[in-house]
Formats: sequence, structure tokens, C-alpha cells
Amino acid sequence: QNATDVWTQSYNAVYHLVDDPGTVEDFSDSGGCDFHGTNAVSASSGGAIAGGQYFEGDTEYLDWGSDQAFLNNASAATLSVWVNPDTVSGSGDILGVSRNDAGPTENSRAAIIRTGDNIAVYASTQDNFSDAVMVTTTTSPLTVGDWHHVTAAIDYANDTVKIYIDGVEQATSGIVSFSGT
Repeated sequence: QNATDVWTQSYNAVYHLVDDPGTVEDFSDSGGCDFHGTNAVSASSGGAIAGGQYFEGDTEYLDWGSDQAFLNNASAATLSVWVNPDTVSGSGDILGVSRNDAGPTENSRAAIIRTGDNIAVYASTQDNFSDAVMVTTTTSPLTVGDWHHVTAAIDYANDTVKIYIDGVEQATSGIVSFSGT
């Protein structure tokens, strides 16, 4: 194990979210790419591993600014997050990598969204979103009050989107075909 260098290998950004927004507004990137985020009202909370942040509604999020090069020219991307939903009704944004700062997942190049007790992954290779796709789990893998490790593996070059919940690939619905790749 190499605790110092583990996050510097093939990661564009890594956030542990253990920063205290009451004293530090900047959420530091552990991945070595220097993408730092600013807290928009979220509160410190316990996490699945050490500390974390509690987000309630669409006004609490972390903002990484506009036009960050998280996914520029990427042939594939993996988004991963720990979540502990306090509801599985309705829908809610979990993680979005946006091309601008219009909102948490508005105009996202890639996003993980909770739809009821399922997970949806939205992905696009184009800034105009002409090839946007959405893939949704069909297994109802989320439960209220339980921690879940959610991973979206997006392969733009080979037209695949896979969703993993707690390390298990989920059955999904949706058609993936990215134009321009």
C-alpha cells in the first residue's frame, strides 16, 4: 500500500469530502490535478469511510467552477461515489461533471442521478449534447439509510455504460450510441 501515491495514478480528481466547510470553503483534490471545489451550503456529516458531506435538495452542492477539463478528449470515464439516501421517492442529482456552472447536473457531460430506488447515468461526448444517452438500473438497488458505493463506467469509444452498486454490475435499460466517437 502506498497511501501517498494511491490517488495519483490515472485519476483526474479524487474528493474525500472530509473538509470542514465551516472553516474551509475549498474542497481539495487528492488526485493531483488541482481541481478544487467550493462548498454551496452542504454540511459536514459522517461518511461511509471517515467524514463526508450532507446534501439536501438542489441548493446544496459542491461547485468546481466552469469549463474544467475533467472529461475533455476522454475515451472513457469512471465516476464513483458513496451515497446514503434518506429517501427513494422522486429523483435527485448525485454527481454531475458539467461543462459549465449552470447547476449541479444541468448540462452535464456525465452524471449519476437517483431515480426512485434506481440509479441513472447520463453521458454525452459533445458539448451540445447531441449524442446524450441515459442508462438506468432495473433492479431497485438503493435502500434508505444504507451506504451504497455507486460507480458508473462510461466507455465513449465502445458505446457502453455500466452501473455498479456495491461492486455488483446491475441490469440496466437504455440504448447507448455516442455519435462522433
